[in-house]
Amino acid sequence: MSKSIAIVGATGLQGGSVLKTLYSSGDYKLRALTRDPDSDSAKNLAAKYPGVEWVQAHLDDVESLRKAFTGTDAVFGVTQFFQKDIMERVENGDSEAEYKQGKNIVDAAIAANVHSIVFSSLDSLKQISHGKYPGVLHFEGKHRVEEYLSSKANEIRGYFVYVGFYMENYTQFARISPEDNLTVEFTFPLKPTTKLPLVDTVNDVGPVVKYVLEHPEECLEEAIE
Repeated sequence: MSKSIAIVGATGLQGGSVLKTLYSSGDYKLRALTRDPDSDSAKNLAAKYPGVEWVQAHLDDVESLRKAFTGTDAVFGVTQFFQKDIMERVENGDSEAEYKQGKNIVDAAIAANVHSIVFSSLDSLKQISHGKYPGVLHFEGKHRVEEYLSSKANEIRGYFVYVGFYMENYTQFARISPEDNLTVEFTFPLKPTTKLPLVDTVNDVGPVVKYVLEHPEECLEEAIE
């Protein structure tokens, strides 16, 4: 019997990668979550992946998530710090906005009796820098969700993937050199010797999540980077 997987953020880069990979395998029943099933992106994906069930849910609405997760075996969970509503809430003093959405994913999955969550997390820079970098919120929020999910191990299994620097970001950060108008430049506040853990989000995330789903015991002890 095919496993049923709910995919949070199915129209985004990570969720879209998971959708593409699991759909291509033909081994899963897929339920794709989106805030707006009538959006152009959702409609285009629905046409591209016939047979996928599309449901409306919002990460601020636990009940909508519970309904969306009900009847599924596992959830792929992801939160997005750099979106308008989260950024506005942070600017207005709610530094836990992303964490709250991730916590809602966990609480809803438990309420829906889901067996496991594969969550896209990150390290705590505050912890690994020994307090030097305490306020990198798009890391801290995800890591707090990881800690919360881990604390619920008696109610649901949690698996974690750490996604590196999106190669897709280069399309946003590139600029044309003012010197010759031909050279494309990328400027980052890093030493020239710094190594970036680059990831082709669209093509890399899905296969990793699929591996976790198919090798649960192997992947239970530590995050997959």
